[in-house]
Formats: sequence, C-alpha cells, structure tokens
Amino acid sequence: MSSAETPPPPATPFPTDALYSLLAAELAGAREQYGVALRNYLYQAKKTKDPNVIRRTMQIARYVKSDSALLEAALLYYEIEPNNIEAMQMAALQLARANQFDASFELYVKIIAKQSATQLDFLASQIVAPKESPAARFLTAYQQLLNTEPKREDLLLGTAILLQAQNQSEQALVLVERVLADHPNDFQPNLLKSRILIAENRYPDALAHIQDAVENTPKDYRLRMQYIHILLINRRPEDKEYFRQNEALLREQFHQILLQNPRSPAAITSLSSTAAQAGLIDISELYLKQQIAVGYNAAQAYYYLGQFAESAGRLDEALIHYQQVDRGPLLAAITQRADILFRQGKNTEAQNLLKQTRSQYPEQQIQVYQIEIELLARHKQPDTALKLANRALQQSKDDPGLLYTRSMLYERTGDIKQAEADLRAIIEQQPDNSMALNALGYSLTVHTERYDEALELITRALAIDPEEAAIIDSLGWLQYRMGSLDEAQKNLERAHKKFKDPEVIAHLAEVLWVRGEKQRASELLHNGLKAQPDNPQLLMVIDKFKIPMPPEPPAPEATAN
Repeated sequence: MSSAETPPPPATPFPTDALYSLLAAELAGAREQYGVALRNYLYQAKKTKDPNVIRRTMQIARYVKSDSALLEAALLYYEIEPNNIEAMQMAALQLARANQFDASFELYVKIIAKQSATQLDFLASQIVAPKESPAARFLTAYQQLLNTEPKREDLLLGTAILLQAQNQSEQALVLVERVLADHPNDFQPNLLKSRILIAENRYPDALAHIQDAVENTPKDYRLRMQYIHILLINRRPEDKEYFRQNEALLREQFHQILLQNPRSPAAITSLSSTAAQAGLIDISELYLKQQIAVGYNAAQAYYYLGQFAESAGRLDEALIHYQQVDRGPLLAAITQRADILFRQGKNTEAQNLLKQTRSQYPEQQIQVYQIEIELLARHKQPDTALKLANRALQQSKDDPGLLYTRSMLYERTGDIKQAEADLRAIIEQQPDNSMALNALGYSLTVHTERYDEALELITRALAIDPEEAAIIDSLGWLQYRMGSLDEAQKNLERAHKKFKDPEVIAHLAEVLWVRGEKQRASELLHNGLKAQPDNPQLLMVIDKFKIPMPPEPPAPEATAN
C-alpha cells in the first residue's frame, strides 16, 4: 500500500451486551418465542441504531404482525438514514397503516421528488376507511399533485379512490380508464373499476368487466377471486335460480384458482371459507384437504372438515377429522368428539375422553368440567351431570364458572332455590358479574313473582353492560310480566335488532301478539322456525296462542307477451 492511499476506517466492534441480546433473540425465535425475539431486537435497534438490526426488527415485527413495532422500527430507520429511499418508503407505508395520513403523504411527496416509487393508492384506501374520513381534504391535495405528476399510476388510482369516496364515480372511472389504457392487465385498476361499478349498482357491467379481465389475465387468481365475489354479492340466499345459472361459473373459478395456486395459503384459506358460504361444500372440502396437504394450519382445516361431515350426518368420518386436531380449535374438536360419542350411545368413551383431556391439560380443567356437565345435561343425564358438578366444585371450591354451570343445571331440573343460591354465591364474590346478575334476575322473573328483586338485579346488570342483548331482553320480558307493554316492546325490539336469538324472537312475538300486531308476530315466529324448525321456545308461543302461519304473499301477475 502506498503512503498516498487512505486506510479504511477501523471496524467498530459490536458491543458485547448487544451481541448477547441479539443472539438470545435469535434463539428465542428458533424456539418460536417471537415476542421475546421482537422485544430484544427492538430494544437493540433503538440502542445501536444499526440499519441491519433495524431491518431484522422489521422482518420479525412483520412476521408476528406487530404494527406498532413495525412503525417504530421504520421511523427509526428513516431517522438514521433520511435520504435512503427504502427507509423513506417503509416509513411512509407504516405511517399510512397507522392512520397518520398527513405524515405519510408528506413523505410520499418527498419520495416523488426523488423520482422513486410510492404507494399513494394504498394511502388513499386507508384515508377513506375511517368513519370520519378526511377524504375531501386529501382529494384536493391529490388532485394538485396530479397536475404535476399526471402519469403516476398509484396517484391516479389513489385520486380515483378518493373521488369514489366523495360519490364522484364518473370522474373516478375516467382516471381508472387512464391507467387501464397503459396497463390493461394490472390487477389494481381492474379491481378498482369493478368496485366502482358495484358501488354504482352496475352489477352486469362489473361482471362483464371482470370476466374480460380474467380472460386477458387467466393466471391472476386475485381477479378470479373478485369474479367469485361479484357472482355472489348480488345473490339472495333464497334465489335458487340465480345460483343454478351461475353455479358452473363459480365452480370453474374455484377449480382454476386451485389448479394455478395449489400451494398458496392466501388463496386456499380464503376460498375454502368463501365456497362454504356459497353452499359449495364439496369445493370447500377440496380446498381444506389441499390446506392440509401444504401443511398450512392443518388443525383448523381438520376441524372444519369435521364440521362438514358432522352436518351431513357422517359421524364416524367427523370423528376421524376431529381426532386429527392437535392445536388451535383443539378443545372445540374434543367437545364435538364427545358430543358425537354421546349421540352414538358411547357414554363411557365420551366421559373417558373428557377425563383424559382434564389430565392432559390441567390449566383447562374447569372449562372441560363445564363442557362435560353441559353435554351430560343435553343428553338427558341430569343426575350424572349434577354429581360431576358437585365433584368439580369440591376440587375448585366456589369457582364462579362452575357455580354458574351448576345453577343452570339446577334451573333445568326445577330446583330454583339451589339455582338462586349458586348465582348469589357468584354475585357475592363478583358484585359486577353482569352475567350472574342477569341470570338471577331473569330466573326470578320466569319462576317467581319477585319482580322488584328481579328489576333491581337486571338494572344493575344493564348498568355494567348497557348494550348486551341478553340483558335488554331480560328487562323487556320483566316489563311484560309487570304489565308495562310499551316499555317491554321497545326493549324487546332493541334486543331483537342486536341478536336474532329464538328466545328473543319468542318474547317479542308474544308481546306483539298480545298488543294486536298479530301478522308481524306470526311472521317473526314462522321465519324463526325456517331456521330452527324444532325450536321449543318458538313452538311454545305458537301453541300457547294458536298462532297460524302468515298468509303467503300474492304471486306476481303474468305479463302479457
């Protein structure tokens, strides 16, 4: 080396304590202790301000979906390297995600000055999302920027999103068409155009547009997903003819997506649910089996396969699926297995399964006791259920959850005195337990004439949870029993609006019938029976008042050719 050459700066050694902390974080990550790993990395990112540490912090934060940590790390990256385009882009994106719209927009303007890529369309989608959206203010800013940057695709689309939010659909479509003229096969403008058309109730136009887009770009599964969405969005559940006409189209889109993206977790998990909602259970099962094949959240897939098999009456098959669930909805799967075994008359096997579960998962012992007690009661074994409840309470003395379960069991068997004693024991422990307060108030309403006590209890429960439908229903039913029909109907209407439960429907229908609104009462009850044909609460009201079926609406007159 000549004397004229400048020697490189000496490498700065990484502090030992920081190195140990980061090694500990990597070990924690290897053990799937991602929270520990993220905390260590974020601390060292702030302490060392090392770009590599910051980038690794963001990687972990993104994996564990910690938006707050991701924002903090991105802003730190931008702070130490304010002219680094990557740092600027990451900070702007995370600011947009955090609804810090002004800061994000200002940063994107700086990025544009450097002739680099921005995501102003994503920012616009975030701006229009809040209920109190500042879309109008940002529309002006976007339009001003568009005057100087008329060819930026994300700016054109972002402005279109803001225009649509301001009900300026035609202007929005003009901008989207400008993007499509240069990028006819891009997903984002095609998706946005279809959404604008849907918002304008132009379903045939939206469907025709997305059909063309799919034909032009047949391997973009996102466009096919939008095609499925449009086929389903305007379909009423009772419109069987619409479904018959479009079922082949739907099935073709589902099959093509699976063929083209057999290992895409995003496509598989999203569309298994969509297919089930569309009533295409065989397609949903196909997707769930593929989900298992690629090893993505297999436990959840097995659980849903069990649900489908159980609904179809294939109980042995359902048992096989539920047995494969080893995490996630594990307790729900065990509950379903036990329920099926009880239905098959294999009571000892069912109880052994639950006993083994209590032993294997002692931290969930009380919950499993509650499940077994409920199942025994449901399968007409109240004496065995009561013995189990007593034994469970001996092991977990005065546990509020077990007391509540036993109180419901006492009420079912007609022992109202003991049911009240258990509920009062809960309230003594937890004076603000709204569920127990409401349960006792409702029990006193139904089984006694101690209405003043019931009113005091339900009022206390309502003060704690003023929007809880079950409590509002209890108050309405108590008011009906006390003869305050106006107030009763108001509260029962409110409860029904929040929760279409058969018991709420039965209560509201009875009040309506007594008040002379007989057609509406009949419609409520018989519509409820369509969903649950054997519901005892609905049938009891119909039988009590001999309520007939509502008259069928007149058939539409035939139109002359």
